[in-house]
Amino acid sequence: MSTRGSHAAKGSYARDVRKHVLWTLLVIVVVVGATYGGIKLTASSTKHPTAVSTTTTLPPASAPTISAATDPPATTTTVAPATTTTLPAPAASTVSVVVLNGTTTPGAAGYFTNKLRNAGYSTLTPLDASSSSVTSTLVVVTPTGTTAGGEAVAHELGLATSAVALSTAQALAPVSSSALSEANVVVLLGSDISSQALGEATTTAASTTAASTTAASTTTG
Repeated sequence: MSTRGSHAAKGSYARDVRKHVLWTLLVIVVVVGATYGGIKLTASSTKHPTAVSTTTTLPPASAPTISAATDPPATTTTVAPATTTTLPAPAASTVSVVVLNGTTTPGAAGYFTNKLRNAGYSTLTPLDASSSSVTSTLVVVTPTGTTAGGEAVAHELGLATSAVALSTAQALAPVSSSALSEANVVVLLGSDISSQALGEATTTAASTTAASTTAASTTTG
């Protein structure tokens, strides 16, 4: 017949055995798990080695050398000055001139005819123009004359070269056809210079009067 104390002792022993077995199994599981994990980790490390990061240092890129653009030297263009060919004036003796009085000043054509004759020009008989209301003297170059000859005559009369005109119908309107056929240059007197003839006439008249007075005094004396 067992006692209550002996049953308690047996129960305690059984529990201790079971606890010991459980701890043992737990330790085995832990050891096995740790071993398996270590093996798996080692295999994984072998299969996938740790990547080694490498840093490649490239040499600094050198900036491309850009040569400064050099402008081409400026070129200087020399423009030759325009040259005007001026024909020499013909000899006065080779220029035939007729003077026409285009004003109401008496003796004006004769006065300027003498002036041109004294300068060496070949002068024709002075005439009256078909008009007596010419204001600006015109030096007309006929088809047989030259511009240089007309400019020389204008200069002799104290006129600008702008007074020289070619033989256009308008310029020759007051000029007789006979004068055009015989002369190289036709001087159509205007009132701008015709008054010079008046001064010459006054001087001539005064000289004549003075000469007459002197002659009379000499005779009386």
